Amino acid sequence: MTGKIGLYNDWEPRIYKPLLDMKEITTLWEEGVELGAHSNQHKDLKSLDPKDLAKEVISSRHPEGLPNLKLHYFSYPFGWFNEEIKNEVKEAGFIAGFSVQHGNKDIFEIRRIPIFKRDNLLIFKLKISGYYFTFFNLIKRLNPLRLRKRNEK
Repeated sequence: MTGKIGLYNDWEPRIYKPLLDMKEITTLWEEGVELGAHSNQHKDLKSLDPKDLAKEVISSRHPEGLPNLKLHYFSYPFGWFNEEIKNEVKEAGFIAGFSVQHGNKDIFEIRRIPIFKRDNLLIFKLKISGYYFTFFNLIKRLNPLRLRKRNEK
């Protein structure tokens, strides 16, 4: 969120946290950490008209005040995207796109696993094990059965 460098995550008021500032970003970059873009203002890209969508994506690729920072990867805010958004990310010059919602049809739909502070050690180990989506999909399929059995009682 290149437009929010040094500010706060105002899109989630319950977890109001400071975002990285210029010095922290520069330090990470100089240490070899690969950084990616996450839009300019962390807006729901699906709700934007084509002109605002282009501005939100393109401006996130070249952060003001960090001219040497080259961002090659894009994570869709909230994980939400569609073909129009994917095309805008491609046209902006990114080489891949990431989502926590769904994906893996192509390099602009790479599905990633979200890691949260609230994840306990067991959940964290499951997420990094390679079996997270298998387990998650199994739970989703079993849940309607569990609800149906409760209603039959």
